[in-house]
Amino acid sequence: MTDEAGRGERSFDAMLARLSRAPIEGTIAEPLVEALRALDPPTMEDGDFAPLERIAQAFVGAINHELAHRDGWQIRAWDSRGPQDPPEKNLLHGRQYRLVHPEREDELYVLEPYELDDETAAAILALAREQGWRVQFRSWGALHFPGHTLCVTFRRHAPLEQAVGPFRLR
Repeated sequence: MTDEAGRGERSFDAMLARLSRAPIEGTIAEPLVEALRALDPPTMEDGDFAPLERIAQAFVGAINHELAHRDGWQIRAWDSRGPQDPPEKNLLHGRQYRLVHPEREDELYVLEPYELDDETAAAILALAREQGWRVQFRSWGALHFPGHTLCVTFRRHAPLEQAVGPFRLR
């Protein structure tokens, strides 16, 4: 049975069927899919999802950290060479850090806000233009609380082929 949004047993079963068609045998994904089957989300109470969601986000964050590390990125503190927020505006709110790639001599400043409205996004773009930064808004790649934070990257003079993010997608 499903609700009007298409959620419920059928959508969960469909998701499991899609996962089962993926080549996961013998990979780390296999026990994860089995764990998902064992959870049986259609039978869970609403309150049961919050801890699972936090665990899943921590898992995704750990994967993002590892991919960044494997690609040679090092996490550093945001410093005074990065985009500067005029005190009266408070545009650059959220978790801030810097990703440095010593071999490529590359550097990204990363802001991870929980949300951005249209006025704040436009103001961040204007601020970046004024200060000589390229900016990119992404829904993936956040290291802190993925799924609930955006990943906003600032880079000086980034060639377009490098502007896709701090690490490769697998």
